[in-house]
Order: sequence, then C-alpha cells, then structure tokens
Amino acid sequence: MKSNKHKVLFRYSSHQLDTGSPKALLATIALLDDTNYQASYLATGTGPLVDELEKRNVPVIADSVEEISLRKPIQAIQRVMYWRKKLKAENFSLVHMNEFGWSQDIVIAARTLKIPVVLHCHNPTNIRFNNLNRFAASKVLTVSKNHLNDMKNVERVKHKCDVLYNTLNPDIFANGHSIRSELNIAKDEIVIGTIAQICHRKGVDIFVDCAKKLLEKHRNLRFIVIGPPGKGEDNYVQEINNSLNNTTYGDKINFLGSRKDIPDLLATMDIFSLPTRAEPFGMVITEAMAASIPVVASEIGGIPEILSSEKYGFLVKNINSDHFFNVINSILESNDLGKEVGINGKNSLIGRFDEASIKRKIVEIYDELLS
Repeated sequence: MKSNKHKVLFRYSSHQLDTGSPKALLATIALLDDTNYQASYLATGTGPLVDELEKRNVPVIADSVEEISLRKPIQAIQRVMYWRKKLKAENFSLVHMNEFGWSQDIVIAARTLKIPVVLHCHNPTNIRFNNLNRFAASKVLTVSKNHLNDMKNVERVKHKCDVLYNTLNPDIFANGHSIRSELNIAKDEIVIGTIAQICHRKGVDIFVDCAKKLLEKHRNLRFIVIGPPGKGEDNYVQEINNSLNNTTYGDKINFLGSRKDIPDLLATMDIFSLPTRAEPFGMVITEAMAASIPVVASEIGGIPEILSSEKYGFLVKNINSDHFFNVINSILESNDLGKEVGINGKNSLIGRFDEASIKRKIVEIYDELLS
C-alpha cells in the first residue's frame, strides 16, 4: 500500500555515533514516526550510525555524493542530473542535510526540482561567499541562538535561519542504573564525570587538572571520562596521559573510552562537569540534567540557554581549572551535593528540550516549507 506521507531524505557525511551531531540526527528522525513525514537516510558507507538506523527500520539508501564546481561544468551537470533522477524516482518531498556544506550535487538537484532543502548546522560554521549550498537552502537551522549569532558571515543566510534545539527523551536518562561495582567504585566515593571527545575544544585537560586539585583536598572522589580520542588530537591525548604518569592520581581518574551505556554511566555520577572551550549546544548537558545530576559547565556558546537559571545548574565564566575547582568544591561541601539543583534541572527540560516540544517545532518548519 502506498504511503501518503511526505518522504524526507536525511544525509550526514559521517557515519560514526560518538558525538552529538549524529545523535541529534537520530533523535530528529525518531520524532517523525507518527507525523506526516517519513525519513530515509543516504549512506555513502557503513558505520554505527547506519547500523542503528537499520535497527530502527529506517530505509537506508546506499549511494555516492560529490562536491561540484563551476570550474568543471560538465561533471557538475552530470552529477546534478543524476540526483534529479534519483530524487524524482523516489518521490522525495524534502532534503534534510545534517550539516551546512558538502553534498552539493544533491542540494542543487533538489533546488532545481523545487524540493525544499534544510541545512541543519551543529558545529561552528562559516557562510562563505561562493558556497553553493547557501543559495540552494530553503532553511538553515542552528542548535542555539548563540550558535546562530556566532556563525561567520551569517548575514548571508540570516533571512532563512531558525533555531532548533537538540532534543532528548528524558525518561531514557532518568532510568539508568548505577554500575559502580563494574567500575570498581567504592560506595563512599563521590563520582564526578564528563562525556566528551578527548580534544582541546572539549577542555578535558581542564577536567583532569581540576580533578588533581580536588583530590588534594578530598580523597573520597573518583573521576571518569567517557568519550573517544578526538580526530587529529593524538598529541593532546598523549599530553594528558603524560600528566598522569608518576602521580598518585592514576587510579582515581579513569578514561573509559566510547560507551553505549550512557544512562547507566550518568546514574553512576554524583556531579557532571563540562569545561568545554566552545559548544554550540551541549546535548550531554541535557542528558545529565535528565538524570537529575547537578551540572557544572562553561558559560559559553549555547550552554547558558540550557542552564538559563542558577536553579538549573552551575555556570563557570572563567574557563580554567581553578574556577571549576571552586564551584565543584562548593558543591562537595554543601549539605545535599547539589541534588536540589539536579532535580530542578531535570524539571526544567520539559517544554524546552523534550521530544513533544521539538517535534512540534520540526513539523512546523517542514509544513511551512511544503506549503
């Protein structure tokens, strides 16, 4: 039986699942389940993201994409015509790219067919003058107001920009189970954790330096870092490892790598800290808040839009280990370990970042584009 739903083709250049961007894509696709829209995904390879989409029975189209250039007009026309034919044959109503650049052959092909194109930005973006996608885009989405205002040359596309916050299912992170015994964490230890790629931008070095200072004052602490090494960050990772060699902190600061059991790891934490140097949104912050954990994070990027009140979490303006130490130390010396703030933070998510709120927003955007 033929579906009456509008078909949306999603595309992202990476098929990994270790960072916020692909997780946001999964969440967006899940929101369309009981709407008038049906998602498909264009995969140019394999990876955890593709595997997860197939598990969820999202149609995956295996094909290739290319960048096109006016300097090679024949090749450009061939690629655009190829994707015109594919988009028409599959009867797609809308194309949703999970990034601003790349895949220009599809974007331009959709434009020539008057198929709306959404460019969904998740990282710092420069709207270059000669970027073909900026001309073809029907809508440009950013993950926070700050992200929108921080885009370089945003005036070139601002008339078609909108903010779509990343969403989450609070119940998933509220129902995690502590795995202290698996991690050999004593019952009386207070666990402070972070979830981030091990890279300079995420401030993992600040987290480690802060941990050392806190351990000099509180011996009943355990620190855990969840996330893979960042691409091209080998020297940075080695510097952090070297800073822990020949110290008494080795067994107190644990690097767990990539993990799939994030709700259980959050349930194991007493405090969540993210000393990031740049953050368009901060999905892990909303996940920690959903788990009722007090959050200590940098006052930067889109994070103040999440921790919009001191009742919801702790913002650190000066991003260094001393200032993070001061805030976390004050929590450790409080009577409730910041639990009241953690509960307030969880309650604040509803109406802002929960699935129902973001679903209404994305459907409004799609409906407007197709009207």
